[in-house]
Amino acid sequence: MFTIALIVVIGVYVSTKVFAVVRGPLPSAGRLALFVTVWPGVRIEPFATPRRADPAAARLVRHGGAVAAAGVVNWVALSRFAHVLPPGVVGWLGIGVILTTLHLGLSDVVTGGLRLAGYPVRRLFADPLTSRSLGEFWTSRWNAAFVEMNQLIVVPFLCRTEQKIRPDSGWNERNSGGDVQ
Repeated sequence: MFTIALIVVIGVYVSTKVFAVVRGPLPSAGRLALFVTVWPGVRIEPFATPRRADPAAARLVRHGGAVAAAGVVNWVALSRFAHVLPPGVVGWLGIGVILTTLHLGLSDVVTGGLRLAGYPVRRLFADPLTSRSLGEFWTSRWNAAFVEMNQLIVVPFLCRTEQKIRPDSGWNERNSGGDVQ
């Protein structure tokens, strides 16, 4: 089962990267390699036209490094005390450790490093705990790469599909007994 899940995840990742490259603009080979291997986002534009380095990004790298280090410390602590905790608690704490280390720590290190190199990329996780609503959390602050994938690939695909089977085409009335408004 794990192998199937891994194949699906890799397939989705490769598909989104191919979509972004085909959609363009096409960066140079080195920038393209950076986009495909280092950056999990879908927008290729920051890699096509790099700008001046953003010196303020060093703060983001330091912050992300500190958060990732805290995550690693918690990872070690969890591994030391896992044997005295119920398995369900270990699982939930493990999820928290992974989210802290990768999502809230290392993603800022990558974002800051790319900004220091002149690539104006968006933060993947922009202070999600400061969200004032669930809408702000899911659309603006949590996992920008997933939001970009939905905006650029999923929603346009669904809109094209929806246009093929529109409610005004009579399809609903013919197939539902005519009681659909």
